[in-house]
Amino acid sequence: QGLVHLSFDDVAGSRPLPLNMPAPSGRHLIVKDDDLAVATHGRCFWIMDNITPLRQLQPDNQSGLAKASPSGGTSFCSSSSTTQLFKPQTALRVRWNFNTDTPLPPDEPVGENPPEGTIIDYSLGEDISGPVTLEIKDAKGHLVRRYASTDPAPTPDPKLKIPRYWVKPPQCLSDKPGLHRFFWNLHDTLLPDAEPEYPMTAVLEKTAPQPTAPWIVPGNYSIVLTAGGKRFTQPLSVKMDPRVPATTADLAKQFELSKMLFELRAKLQPFGKNYEALVAEVLRVKKSAGENPINEQLEAFYKKLETLANPADVRSGHPLQLDALNKVKKLIGDLQDVDAAPTPAQLGAATNLQLDVKGVMEQW
Repeated sequence: QGLVHLSFDDVAGSRPLPLNMPAPSGRHLIVKDDDLAVATHGRCFWIMDNITPLRQLQPDNQSGLAKASPSGGTSFCSSSSTTQLFKPQTALRVRWNFNTDTPLPPDEPVGENPPEGTIIDYSLGEDISGPVTLEIKDAKGHLVRRYASTDPAPTPDPKLKIPRYWVKPPQCLSDKPGLHRFFWNLHDTLLPDAEPEYPMTAVLEKTAPQPTAPWIVPGNYSIVLTAGGKRFTQPLSVKMDPRVPATTADLAKQFELSKMLFELRAKLQPFGKNYEALVAEVLRVKKSAGENPINEQLEAFYKKLETLANPADVRSGHPLQLDALNKVKKLIGDLQDVDAAPTPAQLGAATNLQLDVKGVMEQW
């Protein structure tokens, strides 16, 4: 039946809560903040991350709690007759993985870290129909991120350059009756239509694409669930990794500059795609033109396209890409790689990039 049991009526209605935990000999249980830790006989321990939903469950939502998640983590997927948005635990802006080496082999036994970002738990009653939305808003009520059950399901990347078993399966906001768990990675709204790039810090079946939007600033937010024409709201507190010395003012400056560059990238992204497509088309036509006199015109046109690329790529013969776009992406990455205020050099680079991008768009 499992080591851990749960009761809402002083043990009279006790029920097992095994999830994906085996039935070992348990020597100690402790609730630390919002997590339950179980010490077993031997050299292992188990942690159930985020028990805040158990503290808030209403009587109608107490069935089916022992169902395990398909991914092996803690998950709540039961039948329910009550629609409820649970108050989330305090979220920590933490960088979980600093491994810069090649990833551990898939068959290497390792522990599983808590999910990144914040966990949002909600239940939907049997009477709920129609689309469901989940919105995260800042302290001023401005929309930060929005999810909907009607969002199109992501399709597998046909150009994926890594084995598919490294990639984290996409999550969809469920509109089905029952208890559900959703994850938000504490980043602003992502750039649409950007090709996914995966980090070296890979974890088997848990590797998400690099976020294209900046980290949000620690502070007070709200979560709004809309289901069946009703709105449910809960506060969300986001705090910084306690090991990081950066102040909230430092992180606000980082966000402001990153957001400006993000908007600059959003402007350039369509130009970059059109540029690469045009480069490929000119090369194709040049190849098929042979000795045709039009080749001189094509060559002259290609020289103009080269002025928008990185000179190093032009010299080396690498595929041409819009240099200004790559510089914007690089600067955003540099800013987001550390938890600190922008340096004077980064501020200067951002100013120069704004001027460069204006010139590139005019030239295009």
